[in-house]
Amino acid sequence: LRRQAAEARVTELAEQAQLARERERSLLARELHDVVAHELTIIAMQASLMRLTTDETELAAARGVIEETSRRALGELKRLLQVLRTSDGVPEVGAAQQASVAVVVDAVADQLKALGYTVESSCHAESMPRSVELAADRVLRESATNIVKHAPEGARVWVDVAADGDALSIVVANEDVGRRRRGEISSTHLGLSGLEERLSLLDGSFSAGREDGRWVVRSRIPYRPAGDAAARV
Repeated sequence: LRRQAAEARVTELAEQAQLARERERSLLARELHDVVAHELTIIAMQASLMRLTTDETELAAARGVIEETSRRALGELKRLLQVLRTSDGVPEVGAAQQASVAVVVDAVADQLKALGYTVESSCHAESMPRSVELAADRVLRESATNIVKHAPEGARVWVDVAADGDALSIVVANEDVGRRRRGEISSTHLGLSGLEERLSLLDGSFSAGREDGRWVVRSRIPYRPAGDAAARV
C-alpha cells in the first residue's frame, strides 16, 4: 500500500509539474507577443512608408520612429530574457518601469499620428494598481497594432480611457470604411484572444467588433489590490 501511495504521489507531482510548465510557456508566449508585436508592426509600417516617399523630412521622421521603436522593443526583449533566467521562469507582471496609463495613451496616439491617422484621445484616470496599468498598456498597444494592420489609410481613431466606478474603462475605435491599406501585415490572431484571457484573469470584460462603420474594442478592468490581481495574472 505504501508503494502504491508513493507511486501515486510521484505521478501526481509529475502531472503538476507538467501543468506548471505549460502555464509558463503560455505566459511567456503571451508576454512575447504583447511586448514585441506592437513595436515590430510600427517598424514594418514605417519601413513601408519610406518606400513611398522621397521627401527628406518624412524619411528622417520615419527613421527616427524606427530607431526609437527598435530600442523600446530591444529593452522589452532584454526584460523577457532576464525573466527566462530566473528560477521560476514566469514573467514578472507589473514591473516597476511600467508607464502610467496616461503616458501610454499619449505614446500610442503619437505613433498612430506618425502613420497618418487622425487621432482623438482622452484619459481621465488616477493612479491604479500596477496590474491594472499593465493590462491597460497591453489593451492600448494591441488595439493600436490592429489599427495599423487592418484600418483604412488615414482613418480617424478614437481612444477613450476613464475611471468607471470601480473599474477602468478603455474604448478604442477606428473608421472601418474607406481606402484599404496598400500592404497587408500578417497576423497571428493571438493578440485579441490574449487580451480576452488576460482580462478574464482580472475579472474584467473584453469585446471587439464592428459598430456603425467602426471597429470598436471595449475593455473594462476592475480595480483590486495589486497583490491579488498580480497573483492571478
